Amino acid sequence: TVADPNVQSPQPTQSLEMLLESTTQQLAGELLSSRIDAYIQLVGMWKSYEDVPDCDALAGKLDTLCYFIQRDVTRDFEKENVMERNLVISALKLGILLSCNKSISMQLPDEFRVFMIDHALNALQECKLPKAVLNLFAHVLAQEFPPKILTASRCTRILSVMSDIHSRVSGTNILIYRLNVYHHLPKTILASHPELWIENLIAALLNSASVIRSRAIDVAHRIIAELGPNAAVSKTVLDYFDKELPDGHRMVSEIRTRMLARLMTPVESGVHVPQIWAILVLLMRSRKFRIEQWHHFKEWTLIVQKCF
Repeated sequence: TVADPNVQSPQPTQSLEMLLESTTQQLAGELLSSRIDAYIQLVGMWKSYEDVPDCDALAGKLDTLCYFIQRDVTRDFEKENVMERNLVISALKLGILLSCNKSISMQLPDEFRVFMIDHALNALQECKLPKAVLNLFAHVLAQEFPPKILTASRCTRILSVMSDIHSRVSGTNILIYRLNVYHHLPKTILASHPELWIENLIAALLNSASVIRSRAIDVAHRIIAELGPNAAVSKTVLDYFDKELPDGHRMVSEIRTRMLARLMTPVESGVHVPQIWAILVLLMRSRKFRIEQWHHFKEWTLIVQKCF
């Protein structure tokens, strides 16, 4: 069949306006399955039209969409209720997509972004929701927010909640999200509370999963570049290295064993060992510390000697 040249295809903006209108009507309804379908369509629409994120049609519906997202992510439900769980997941996915795009996120109401952070913190602290939902809430925190949203007290709470999240939520994703939190938080906050992230960063650097190690290396390099030599960070690293283990050894010996025995042998992880060694040395830097006078210096240099 030959297409009629006089018939014009609908323009993206026109299609977008029609889809936004129909999906917001669905979201306003009571039928949960219809709401889920609407969120799925909106997420698909966003991915299709991500080249036009500043579309007036989308901007004009943001307040309405934020209202529906907030309504649905706060919905109480039993873990066994698949329909309600999927509704929360679908609403969260749309909220994350809108928040992750810089053009759109700038137009989101501040109250909505504050709500998303605080609600995510509460959910991750209580950990009563299914793992899939908790991972999405961690994804919420792993985004970049403007300074007026990330107050000092809110940043400290994010660090605190994420510091032991691995004890409440298992899996690789939660560790990646935590590293992304460290990546986006103001480095002045990290410098003020090194006890809330240093141990986790070191654990990620030594993790057996390449995806976690690689992300930890990238995040560590950015932290080092922005913080420079820092006395509080240096002391926290040195105290952690000097921590006594149940077998009487120090943590520095355990770290050396992990790097040499577990990471050095496989080629794909062995290439990371010199980078990790250098990162840990750089984290120890401060004007008050001379590494050559460190009582673990000889043991520590054995690692880099094995690399060459």
